Amino acid sequence: GATTLSAVGCTFRSSQAATNGGVLYMEGGSAELRDCVVEDAAADNGGAFQLSGSSSLIVRGGRVGSCAARTGGVLALAGGTAVFESVHFDGPSAATVHGGIVHQTGGTLELTDCSLANAAAATGGAVSYTAGSARIRRTTIAACTATSGGGVSATAADLLVEDSVVRGCTTTGTGGSALALRCPTADARRALLALLAARRAEGAFVLLLDGRHA
Repeated sequence: GATTLSAVGCTFRSSQAATNGGVLYMEGGSAELRDCVVEDAAADNGGAFQLSGSSSLIVRGGRVGSCAARTGGVLALAGGTAVFESVHFDGPSAATVHGGIVHQTGGTLELTDCSLANAAAATGGAVSYTAGSARIRRTTIAACTATSGGGVSATAADLLVEDSVVRGCTTTGTGGSALALRCPTADARRALLALLAARRAEGAFVLLLDGRHA
């Protein structure tokens, strides 16, 4: 049967991997962490967690900080489901390319009642989203930086940002200090609705249609 992992009140410190997921690398099965602390994790993809296939990760409560990767400072999500509830991502976490905290290229991401702060990447200081489904609810993104999308960088349209706050994020380039959304024309309406849903964001927004400013 599928592998199941459960951890409560644990601390994962200085976990490192050469390629995927310093703490957890999952291609299937399920894992649930409750009130755990993850610190100083590092890998090439997903400093702490890397998910693909049909894997399921649920993290409730706890804190994640000081993680690093090339893509996805904390999480690289290529498939499966990653759910974070009431988790404090307090940095400084960083990715040299995409997603200071999360880089999503597939699967389903849910961030609820979380705080994401002090992260950096080339694109998507906190979250870089290119495919799959992403839901960000009642979450604060603060003090993150990137060349494009200081808070969130998105190139796909199934993104919902609801009752959330983006503040104090910066960009060193031309793309949105709060949100940078780049979508093909067919997805423009959904992308615009996602942008408007983040109405409590501070900073610039960029919406590109077929590579052109809307």
